[in-house]
Amino acid sequence: YKQYISSKGNYPMLVVISDLHLVQADQGFNGSLEFNKNLEPGAYQRFVNRLVREAHGNQAAHLDLVLAGDIFEMFKSPIWFEDDQRPYVHLDTIEPHSSMENKILRLLDNIAEEVHVGETLEIFRSLHERFDIPVRLHYLVGNHDRIVNATPATRRKVRLMLGMEDDDSYIPHTHTYAPDGQSIAFIRHGHEYDHDNFALNLAGAPRIPREFPRKVYDAPPLGDFLALEFGNKLLHLFAQTYGPYAIKHNENLRNLYVRLAHFDDVRPLSAMLHYLICLLYTSPSPRDRTRS
Repeated sequence: YKQYISSKGNYPMLVVISDLHLVQADQGFNGSLEFNKNLEPGAYQRFVNRLVREAHGNQAAHLDLVLAGDIFEMFKSPIWFEDDQRPYVHLDTIEPHSSMENKILRLLDNIAEEVHVGETLEIFRSLHERFDIPVRLHYLVGNHDRIVNATPATRRKVRLMLGMEDDDSYIPHTHTYAPDGQSIAFIRHGHEYDHDNFALNLAGAPRIPREFPRKVYDAPPLGDFLALEFGNKLLHLFAQTYGPYAIKHNENLRNLYVRLAHFDDVRPLSAMLHYLICLLYTSPSPRDRTRS
């Protein structure tokens, strides 16, 4: 950046964030078991306020904000347990106007309707009003929002939700930041380095390519299945077994529900088994089950 820093008012500003995981909070039980893992909009507002101050203080010529994947959480929703349709399919099997496309569009609507998410998306849509310099917003797809690339309609919808231009073209997985034609940074979500969350196992590869064919990114990795059928489904089955009333009014059940809501957030992944064993040792007593 030296050539830009030495010329105040004529250098770019690059900001990269990822893994917002904007998610549907209502698990489908009339809201009584709602567990909202979305950050409050105030957190994003403070983030933007800081960017405004830094852009002004550094006399930046323009700002590029890259949303580098997993912006939307497309697996944690009861919508996938309504029938036998699942999101871990190759994207080339999802046709426009199909029931799967409609489900993806409906899930995006459900996420946007969450009180925290709606205000957060409005903050992103109004970025241009906050800065006195040009602002370019870039959106890359990660592994948890892979399926928003399914059809022109899903791609167009997600861009409009973020306040981007009306465009239904394929959403990229990488971004090369090249102000004034000079490549400065290469940005990707990074699931390419995790064989559980990428369709290719590159553990033995001498190097990771900059680009992969679209058909590789569109293929479902093992992580899609695990996130839905192991992580999210445990919470769903627990709620079905005990019922929302019992969980809401029994402290032990309520604590277990909260722990299950965090189950697929456990890191490292090797700690998941220990976390699950702890859940089993603190499982509800037969009396609790009878009361439900």
